[in-house]
Amino acid sequence: MGNNVTDALIANASLTLGVLSFNEEESLAATHHEVLKALNGFPYDVEIFLLDDGSTDGTPRVSEELFDLHATTRSFSHRTNRGVGACVRTILGESKCSHVMFVPGDNSYDADSIRAVATKMTQADVVVGKRGGGGVTWRRRILRLGVQLSIRIWTYPASFDAGGLNVYRSELLRTCASLEDGYLMMTETCMRISILQPSMIVVPITQKDGSGARSNSVKIAEITSLLRIHRRMLWAKLRSRKQPALTPNG
Repeated sequence: MGNNVTDALIANASLTLGVLSFNEEESLAATHHEVLKALNGFPYDVEIFLLDDGSTDGTPRVSEELFDLHATTRSFSHRTNRGVGACVRTILGESKCSHVMFVPGDNSYDADSIRAVATKMTQADVVVGKRGGGGVTWRRRILRLGVQLSIRIWTYPASFDAGGLNVYRSELLRTCASLEDGYLMMTETCMRISILQPSMIVVPITQKDGSGARSNSVKIAEITSLLRIHRRMLWAKLRSRKQPALTPNG
Protein backbone atom coordinates (compact mmCIF):
# COMPACT_ATOMS: atom_id res chain seq x y z
CA MET A 1 0.00 0.00 0.00
CA GLY A 2 2.84 2.38 0.81
CA ASN A 3 4.06 2.34 -2.79
CA ASN A 4 0.84 4.11 -3.79
CA VAL A 5 2.18 7.35 -2.30
CA THR A 6 3.75 8.31 -5.62
CA ASP A 7 5.54 11.44 -6.79
CA ALA A 8 2.50 12.29 -8.93
CA LEU A 9 0.19 12.10 -5.92
CA ILE A 10 2.52 14.32 -3.91
CA ALA A 11 2.76 16.87 -6.73
CA ASN A 12 -1.05 17.11 -6.97
CA ALA A 13 -1.75 16.84 -3.24
CA SER A 14 -4.60 18.81 -1.71
CA LEU A 15 -6.41 18.68 1.62
CA THR A 16 -10.03 18.78 2.69
CA LEU A 17 -10.25 19.61 6.39
CA GLY A 18 -13.69 18.87 7.81
CA VAL A 19 -14.75 20.50 11.09
CA LEU A 20 -17.55 18.37 12.61
CA SER A 21 -19.90 20.12 15.01
CA PHE A 22 -22.97 19.37 17.09
CA ASN A 23 -24.15 22.17 19.40
CA GLU A 24 -20.79 23.94 19.30
CA GLU A 25 -22.06 27.54 19.11
CA GLU A 26 -19.60 28.68 21.77
CA SER A 27 -16.50 26.96 20.37
CA LEU A 28 -16.88 26.68 16.58
CA ALA A 29 -15.38 30.11 15.81
CA ALA A 30 -12.38 29.36 18.04
CA THR A 31 -11.93 25.98 16.33
CA HIS A 32 -12.06 27.65 12.93
CA HIS A 33 -9.47 30.18 14.08
CA GLU A 34 -7.12 27.35 15.14
CA VAL A 35 -7.62 25.65 11.77
CA LEU A 36 -6.86 28.85 9.82
CA LYS A 37 -3.78 29.43 11.98
CA ALA A 38 -2.61 25.85 11.42
CA LEU A 39 -3.01 26.11 7.64
CA ASN A 40 -1.40 29.53 7.26
CA GLY A 41 1.33 29.10 4.63
CA PHE A 42 0.30 25.46 4.06
CA PRO A 43 2.18 24.17 0.97
CA TYR A 44 -0.84 22.43 -0.63
CA ASP A 45 -4.27 23.51 -1.84
CA VAL A 46 -6.80 23.30 0.97
CA GLU A 47 -10.55 23.58 1.51
CA ILE A 48 -12.27 23.82 4.88
CA PHE A 49 -15.71 22.27 5.36
CA LEU A 50 -17.81 23.22 8.39
CA LEU A 51 -20.41 20.51 8.90
CA ASP A 52 -23.20 21.08 11.40
CA ASP A 53 -24.73 17.76 12.44
CA GLY A 54 -28.28 18.87 13.18
CA SER A 55 -27.47 21.27 16.02
CA THR A 56 -30.29 22.77 18.08
CA ASP A 57 -28.35 25.86 19.19
CA GLY A 58 -26.75 28.66 17.15
CA THR A 59 -24.10 26.49 15.49
CA PRO A 60 -25.65 26.75 11.98
CA ARG A 61 -25.65 30.55 12.23
CA VAL A 62 -22.00 30.67 13.32
CA SER A 63 -21.09 28.23 10.54
CA GLU A 64 -22.77 30.43 7.91
CA GLU A 65 -21.05 33.55 9.27
CA LEU A 66 -17.63 31.89 9.03
CA PHE A 67 -18.44 30.72 5.49
CA ASP A 68 -19.29 34.29 4.46
CA LEU A 69 -16.05 35.65 5.90
CA HIS A 70 -13.57 33.17 4.39
CA ALA A 71 -13.44 32.13 0.73
CA THR A 72 -11.67 28.84 1.55
CA THR A 73 -14.48 27.77 3.91
CA ARG A 74 -17.74 26.03 2.95
CA SER A 75 -20.69 25.38 5.24
CA PHE A 76 -22.92 22.26 5.30
CA SER A 77 -25.68 21.06 7.60
CA HIS A 78 -27.55 17.86 8.39
CA ARG A 79 -31.25 18.42 9.09
CA THR A 80 -31.08 16.04 12.07
CA ASN A 81 -28.28 14.73 14.30
CA ARG A 82 -26.86 11.70 12.47
CA GLY A 83 -23.52 11.03 14.17
CA VAL A 84 -19.81 11.22 13.38
CA GLY A 85 -19.89 8.40 10.83
CA ALA A 86 -22.56 10.11 8.76
CA CYS A 87 -20.56 13.36 8.95
CA VAL A 88 -17.44 11.64 7.66
CA ARG A 89 -19.34 10.20 4.71
CA THR A 90 -20.89 13.59 3.91
CA ILE A 91 -17.45 15.24 3.87
CA LEU A 92 -16.06 12.45 1.68
CA GLY A 93 -18.93 12.91 -0.74
CA GLU A 94 -18.20 16.62 -1.12
CA SER A 95 -14.39 16.46 -1.10
CA LYS A 96 -12.45 16.74 -4.34
CA CYS A 97 -9.04 16.63 -2.63
CA SER A 98 -6.43 13.88 -2.49
CA HIS A 99 -6.36 13.84 1.33
CA VAL A 100 -8.91 14.41 4.06
CA MET A 101 -8.69 15.28 7.75
CA PHE A 102 -11.34 15.71 10.45
CA VAL A 103 -11.29 18.09 13.43
CA PRO A 104 -13.98 18.25 16.16
CA GLY A 105 -15.71 21.61 16.48
CA ASP A 106 -15.28 21.74 20.27
CA ASN A 107 -11.86 23.45 20.13
CA SER A 108 -10.13 20.29 21.40
CA TYR A 109 -6.88 20.84 19.50
CA ASP A 110 -4.63 23.83 18.98
CA ALA A 111 -3.08 24.96 15.71
CA ASP A 112 0.28 23.31 16.46
CA SER A 113 -1.27 19.83 16.75
CA ILE A 114 -3.38 20.28 13.63
CA ARG A 115 -0.45 21.54 11.60
CA ALA A 116 1.94 18.86 12.91
CA VAL A 117 -0.31 16.16 11.42
CA ALA A 118 -1.43 17.95 8.25
CA THR A 119 2.06 18.88 7.05
CA LYS A 120 3.10 15.21 6.90
CA MET A 121 0.12 14.10 4.80
CA THR A 122 2.11 13.22 1.67
CA GLN A 123 4.61 11.07 3.56
CA ALA A 124 2.30 8.07 4.11
CA ASP A 125 -1.11 6.62 3.34
CA VAL A 126 -2.24 7.55 6.86
CA VAL A 127 -0.81 10.11 9.29
CA VAL A 128 -1.99 9.30 12.82
CA GLY A 129 -2.22 12.08 15.37
CA LYS A 130 -1.83 10.10 18.58
CA ARG A 131 -3.29 11.85 21.62
CA GLY A 132 -1.97 12.20 25.13
CA GLY A 133 -4.23 11.96 28.16
CA GLY A 134 -5.43 15.56 28.48
CA GLY A 135 -9.09 16.56 28.44
CA VAL A 136 -10.59 13.06 28.74
CA THR A 137 -12.56 11.48 31.60
CA TRP A 138 -11.64 8.06 32.96
CA ARG A 139 -14.76 6.51 31.37
CA ARG A 140 -13.78 7.84 27.96
CA ARG A 141 -10.20 6.61 28.50
CA ILE A 142 -11.49 3.11 29.22
CA LEU A 143 -13.56 3.17 26.01
CA ARG A 144 -10.53 4.47 24.10
CA LEU A 145 -8.45 1.60 25.51
CA GLY A 146 -11.15 -0.83 24.36
CA VAL A 147 -11.03 0.71 20.89
CA GLN A 148 -7.23 0.47 20.74
CA LEU A 149 -7.31 -3.16 21.89
CA SER A 150 -9.98 -3.89 19.29
CA ILE A 151 -7.79 -2.49 16.54
CA ARG A 152 -4.83 -4.48 17.86
CA ILE A 153 -6.87 -7.71 17.85
CA TRP A 154 -8.13 -7.50 14.28
CA THR A 155 -5.44 -5.62 12.40
CA TYR A 156 -1.72 -5.26 11.89
CA PRO A 157 -0.57 -1.87 13.29
CA ALA A 158 -1.24 -1.16 16.97
CA SER A 159 -0.58 2.58 16.62
CA PHE A 160 -3.95 3.75 15.28
CA ASP A 161 -5.78 6.34 17.38
CA ALA A 162 -9.13 6.20 15.61
CA GLY A 163 -10.46 9.26 17.42
CA GLY A 164 -7.43 11.50 17.11
CA LEU A 165 -6.35 13.90 14.36
CA ASN A 166 -5.68 11.64 11.39
CA VAL A 167 -5.06 12.42 7.73
CA TYR A 168 -6.07 9.80 5.16
CA ARG A 169 -5.66 9.45 1.44
CA SER A 170 -9.21 10.10 0.30
CA GLU A 171 -9.29 7.07 -2.00
CA LEU A 172 -8.20 4.79 0.83
CA LEU A 173 -10.80 6.19 3.22
CA ARG A 174 -13.61 5.86 0.67
CA THR A 175 -12.65 2.24 0.03
CA CYS A 176 -12.71 1.30 3.70
CA ALA A 177 -15.39 3.57 5.18
CA SER A 178 -17.71 1.83 7.65
CA LEU A 179 -21.48 2.27 7.38
CA GLU A 180 -21.81 2.93 11.12
CA ASP A 181 -23.24 6.38 11.88
CA GLY A 182 -21.84 6.88 15.36
CA TYR A 183 -18.46 7.74 16.85
CA LEU A 184 -17.14 4.18 16.44
CA MET A 185 -17.52 4.40 12.65
CA MET A 186 -13.87 5.50 12.54
CA THR A 187 -12.85 2.55 14.73
CA GLU A 188 -14.18 0.03 12.21
CA THR A 189 -12.84 2.10 9.31
CA CYS A 190 -9.36 2.08 10.84
CA MET A 191 -9.59 -1.69 11.30
CA ARG A 192 -10.45 -2.09 7.62
CA ILE A 193 -7.66 0.26 6.57
CA SER A 194 -5.15 -1.59 8.73
CA ILE A 195 -5.96 -4.91 7.07
CA LEU A 196 -4.56 -3.40 3.85
CA GLN A 197 -1.27 -2.69 5.68
CA PRO A 198 -0.90 0.97 4.66
CA SER A 199 2.19 3.05 5.18
CA MET A 200 1.74 5.02 8.40
CA ILE A 201 3.37 7.84 10.34
CA VAL A 202 2.52 8.53 13.99
CA VAL A 203 2.68 12.13 15.24
CA PRO A 204 2.23 12.90 18.97
CA ILE A 205 -0.44 15.55 19.59
CA THR A 206 -2.06 17.14 22.62
CA GLN A 207 -5.75 17.37 23.43
CA LYS A 208 -6.61 20.49 25.42
CA ASP A 209 -7.41 20.00 29.10
CA GLY A 210 -11.11 20.37 29.85
CA SER A 211 -12.11 20.21 26.18
CA GLY A 212 -14.83 18.10 24.65
CA ALA A 213 -16.90 17.85 27.84
CA ARG A 214 -20.04 16.92 25.92
CA SER A 215 -18.23 14.05 24.21
CA ASN A 216 -16.67 12.66 27.38
CA SER A 217 -19.67 10.60 28.47
CA VAL A 218 -19.81 6.97 27.40
CA LYS A 219 -23.13 5.69 26.05
CA ILE A 220 -24.46 2.13 26.06
CA ALA A 221 -24.95 2.47 22.30
CA GLU A 222 -21.20 2.89 21.88
CA ILE A 223 -20.52 -0.36 23.74
CA THR A 224 -23.07 -2.29 21.67
CA SER A 225 -21.68 -0.70 18.50
CA LEU A 226 -18.18 -1.90 19.41
CA LEU A 227 -19.49 -5.43 19.96
CA ARG A 228 -21.30 -5.27 16.62
CA ILE A 229 -18.06 -4.21 14.91
CA HIS A 230 -16.24 -7.17 16.49
CA ARG A 231 -18.88 -9.50 15.10
CA ARG A 232 -18.47 -8.06 11.59
CA MET A 233 -14.69 -8.23 11.79
CA LEU A 234 -14.87 -11.88 12.89
CA TRP A 235 -17.13 -12.64 9.94
CA ALA A 236 -14.77 -10.80 7.58
CA LYS A 237 -11.82 -12.73 9.01
CA LEU A 238 -13.57 -16.06 8.47
CA ARG A 239 -14.51 -15.09 4.92
CA SER A 240 -10.95 -13.98 4.16
CA ARG A 241 -9.73 -17.52 4.79
CA LYS A 242 -11.95 -18.74 1.96
CA GLN A 243 -11.11 -15.95 -0.49
CA PRO A 244 -7.80 -14.86 -2.04
CA ALA A 245 -8.33 -11.24 -0.95
CA LEU A 246 -10.54 -9.39 1.54
CA THR A 247 -12.88 -6.77 0.14
CA PRO A 248 -12.65 -3.87 2.66
CA ASN A 249 -16.38 -3.11 2.66
CA GLY A 250 -17.46 -6.74 2.46
